[in-house]
Amino acid sequence: MNIKTFALGAAIALSGSLATTPSSAATIVVNVSTVTQLYQAFRDADADPNNVREIRMAPGFYQLSCPVNDPGDTSNRTRGSLKLKFGQVRLLGAASEGDNWNYVIDGGFQGSSLCSSIFYVGNSTTFQPRLEVRNVKLQNAWSNQSSRAPVEVNRGVLQMSGVRMQHTRTSSQGGAVYAFQSSVQISNTFIQDATIPAATPDFCGGVFLSGGALYLANSSVSIRNSSITASGACRGGAIWYSASAPNSLTIDQSTLAQNWAITRGAGIIIGGTASLNLMFSTISGNVAAIQNTPVSEGRYGGGIAFAGFTGPLNMYGNIIAQNVTLNPAIQGQPTPDGKDCYVVSNFTTNRSLGTQLVGERGNCSFLPTSPLVGTATFPVNPGFAGLSSMANLSGAFFDVYPLDEGSPALGAFAGSGGAQACRASDQLGMSRFSPCDLGAIERLF
Repeated sequence: MNIKTFALGAAIALSGSLATTPSSAATIVVNVSTVTQLYQAFRDADADPNNVREIRMAPGFYQLSCPVNDPGDTSNRTRGSLKLKFGQVRLLGAASEGDNWNYVIDGGFQGSSLCSSIFYVGNSTTFQPRLEVRNVKLQNAWSNQSSRAPVEVNRGVLQMSGVRMQHTRTSSQGGAVYAFQSSVQISNTFIQDATIPAATPDFCGGVFLSGGALYLANSSVSIRNSSITASGACRGGAIWYSASAPNSLTIDQSTLAQNWAITRGAGIIIGGTASLNLMFSTISGNVAAIQNTPVSEGRYGGGIAFAGFTGPLNMYGNIIAQNVTLNPAIQGQPTPDGKDCYVVSNFTTNRSLGTQLVGERGNCSFLPTSPLVGTATFPVNPGFAGLSSMANLSGAFFDVYPLDEGSPALGAFAGSGGAQACRASDQLGMSRFSPCDLGAIERLF
């Protein structure tokens, strides 16, 4: 790939559509130090879709604005955001993810204004725009009227690595990220306090007000070595996912902790025929059914809720425990024992299951009871040392659940080899033992 360095504002006028990154594409390096330059670099990328703009940020605070006349776009839902409708951008912040707090893009808490997201990617049937964001902190994005997420990708490609997102909001779907018919890869990322503040018991119908952190529809998504905490919505406090085959959702060595849902799926709610791959992850401390809602709204699944899910399931190495469902009910009738796992209707499609710890399996009868899979009468205590903020090898901090001495998850993974094998390292990059522990991180002792 060719690499060219351009002064900011210099653009090459090229024509042609973009389906995948051409092998002949040039990487054009642009250095920015102000928010004005950042906006201009994105506009230049959209004018030159056949090449990649590698935008290198100087350390600093980049607060997005909401001009009355947003150049090139007057749509209320994208006004003020960094937009890519045709182009390709690789946005680079710190050299190390542990230093990403010195590279801040701030949405400015737009409040009730018409301004909206931090990034808007896609919405074209001809081009496939691509955005890669590395080692940047994203914060304070909130629009009550735009009805869009702080990061929205619509028929595009999004990659986030070493990103920290805090204090983000939306009035509809995806308090941090919204994806539709897209490819999304999230790694080494910490999302905290992403919510839908409009969510109330009387307004929890349909699919709106879903996905406190991530709203993912008809997309292929991978989430690795990441944490989502303190986020919430009507349903899907951390993650709302629904897609058809051959799409898939992969959650690997990640932590979903202390998220909330007014109705169901405080950790994850999943439906559709796409496949779910859930491996070596920890889902704990999430609270569903936090309030009574109209009879039509089912309330269940503090940890994970399978709501009309009929796709393949690949599930091993996890800890799903100590989640809560406060006011469980379906059609006004109590639904007991739905704290950690709940299935609305049994699915009989292909299931590949391995060793995992589930505190109370609820009605997830595809998980046979064992010393590691409990019931409401005989729950399994995972033996956590408490939610802690811990650094990975790059110095970036994540909320995780370390295991205490005596935990039944210690050295408990009995993998069958091949795909179901212990990872070499855990969510924080620390080496795993053999046999390894269950959950996102290995023991500290």
